[in-house]
Amino acid sequence: MVWIKSAAVAGIASAVALTITVSPALAGNTPSQAQSVTLGVTYFGDSSAAKGTTLRGSVWRLPELLAQDVVTLSGSFQGAPHLTVGLAGNVDDFDYRQNWMNNGRSLLEMDYLPGSGSARLQYSVVNSCGSCFLQLGNGAAAAFNYYNGPYSFTVESIQHAVGLGLASVSSVKRKGSVRGTAYLTNGAPVPDGLDVALIVRKGSKKWVRVGRTTAGQVTFGLRLPKSARGKVRLSLSRGADSQYLAANTRSIRTRVT
Repeated sequence: MVWIKSAAVAGIASAVALTITVSPALAGNTPSQAQSVTLGVTYFGDSSAAKGTTLRGSVWRLPELLAQDVVTLSGSFQGAPHLTVGLAGNVDDFDYRQNWMNNGRSLLEMDYLPGSGSARLQYSVVNSCGSCFLQLGNGAAAAFNYYNGPYSFTVESIQHAVGLGLASVSSVKRKGSVRGTAYLTNGAPVPDGLDVALIVRKGSKKWVRVGRTTAGQVTFGLRLPKSARGKVRLSLSRGADSQYLAANTRSIRTRVT
């Protein structure tokens, strides 16, 4: 049975405001059974569903993930002592237990939902995966029945890492331009239209120019005041949002002429 009601949706998958409650029977115990997860949607399951079998964990299918992506989720567990949570990538029904939770590194020094409690968890993706999964419970044999009980979770966001680049130049014209690059960890250019800031520093003075990406390239028109002439440091920066992580480059030294 599925119930649908209005709610705020976070993340990058959809702007539609929906909360969907999924019955525990729809939680898969193997990758081939995994149901797809939509960002910002709350799902319910029960890690006791496989008790007495060798299939111990609940498995949910995530969107494609890139290396260094950050997956943020919140959830609650009504059981004891806790419910282990993790990411897996490119596993199948034959080897998913051997590769249990093989593709995520906890960023909050926590990879579980506490017994009869809730938590917010964050994971950095280790390797890109086309088939990616969220796993809850225990991948061990049925004799280890430590993680039984109902749970709920919401994948709040998947943020992609952005690599910014700025080539060293011996000098730039005060009314000239500077070029940079912006790529994802799989080598693809970031989508067109993302704002990137060029920061020009000279002593205590700072000037900021904003450009937008096109096919992974970004051009900044300087139009600097005369006081900017001389030795300066240039760097690129971009703040975090629901789709992308914050990114910065090291400063490079050059001269404004």
